[in-house]
Amino acid sequence: VRTHSEEEAVLLEKENAGKVFLGEHELAGSMIRHVLERYAAAAVAEDATTPVLSTAAEELLVGIADRRAQVEALYAAVCERVKTNDGGENATAIWLEKSGDRNLLLSGLLRAAGIPVERVFVAERDELNPYVDWSQPGSASFPFQMLCVDLENAPPLYFSANLRMAPLGRIPRQFQGGRAIRCDHQHGCRWVTLPIDDADQESRSLTTVVELDANSTTALELSGTVAFNALVGSQMKEQLANVTDQQRTLTLENFLRSTFRGAEIKNASFSALGDRATPFAMNFAIATQRPCILRLAEGAPALQTVFLPAN
Repeated sequence: VRTHSEEEAVLLEKENAGKVFLGEHELAGSMIRHVLERYAAAAVAEDATTPVLSTAAEELLVGIADRRAQVEALYAAVCERVKTNDGGENATAIWLEKSGDRNLLLSGLLRAAGIPVERVFVAERDELNPYVDWSQPGSASFPFQMLCVDLENAPPLYFSANLRMAPLGRIPRQFQGGRAIRCDHQHGCRWVTLPIDDADQESRSLTTVVELDANSTTALELSGTVAFNALVGSQMKEQLANVTDQQRTLTLENFLRSTFRGAEIKNASFSALGDRATPFAMNFAIATQRPCILRLAEGAPALQTVFLPAN
């Protein structure tokens, strides 16, 4: 309940009307915390420790003593076991059904292993409008949820198992450096600022080899690899995991044909699709009698610009 009158606030509290927020300033600072604290408290039952989770966590952490390594082992196990998001209303059910909210299951396994974990509600960073009015919070105020574990002699570790093919600790670029609320049913909620990845973690790299035909002034072969360190590469892995090998090859060949019009495709493949730690990459080899096809044309894919040195 919101009110601007102190007398009315006292009366409402006496009548058990619910949580009373007095004035816009207190409303802005407290309403969302109040709602999220209630949500975090309710979620404790969903990821409650059960014999099933305790046994699973114990088996997964045999011989692992380091806290970060423990989190990484549980994270990898959840991402490998749970490949779909539907089903499973609590952590134990998700483990048994192998389907459901991966963050909920991971939170349950962490608690079962005795590792304190907090829920994190992330607000999208808005460079053009950094001043957010929290007096009218909506469902879009926190579009992304993560988990957080405090490490010894290291910054807090933020992560989301819903980014199934992403390395542990990666945060989507639009949320890096943004505001978030960490919630724990024992300690309540507090504002935090999310970390920002190093520039090389958001990079894309291109490695190419150009071979010229000594007997021709025009024929050449071009082979190379485009690697994506950015999280978009992890998302591509997830998407390509659900299609056949033939569909993957066709997708990549169509991309190459649109980039190098008229060239002969000698080889095309994706790599590291099932490896969470290795950047997603596209490998290719083409041959052409007309190097001019490498020039940037109006309406052509932007990736062509990185091949201009091959001219």
